[in-house]
Parts: sequence; structure tokens; C-alpha cells
Amino acid sequence: MSSNQVTIIKGEDRTINLGIRQANGQPYDLTSVTAIKLELENQDGTVIDLTLADAEIAVITAIAGLLSVTITDTQTALLKAGNSMDMQISITKE
Repeated sequence: MSSNQVTIIKGEDRTINLGIRQANGQPYDLTSVTAIKLELENQDGTVIDLTLADAEIAVITAIAGLLSVTITDTQTALLKAGNSMDMQISITKE
């Protein structure tokens, strides 16, 4: 598993492009995906759910496993402050 740093500034809109990979390093094919959810932790311990259904996540190139995630200024204002944060992503396929 690899990790890359993404900077999110509280109170500002942010779009993040993500490449999803399998354990063997190959791109995860997002063809036939029916749902994607990404979770980020808020300052108060609750979670922001960003979803494909709500158009906060978009598949850029399915076969290459590329996604775009859009976080609004209102959502980033609520995020947990700090130098690192885990993102949890769930993908449902047909």
C-alpha cells in the first residue's frame, strides 16, 4: 500500500484526484461500480460521507481506477485539524 500526502485547508473547497489500486499494484477497475463512499473524520468525531450518488465523487477513468473527490468549503471547515487523517473508501460493484 502506498500513501500520498494531500493538503486540505479548513474552510476552502478542495478537489482530490485518487488512483485506486489492487494489492498487487495494478489499477482497480471501477467499471460496473454502483456505489463509492469516502469517509473523513470531523473535528467532533463524526464522519463526513462523500458519495458517488451525491456527485461528490466522480469516476474519471474506470479502467485505470481514477476518481475525483470534491469537498466543499463547508465540509472542510468541519474536518479534524492536524497533520494527518485517514480516509476510508468503500466500493460496491455489480
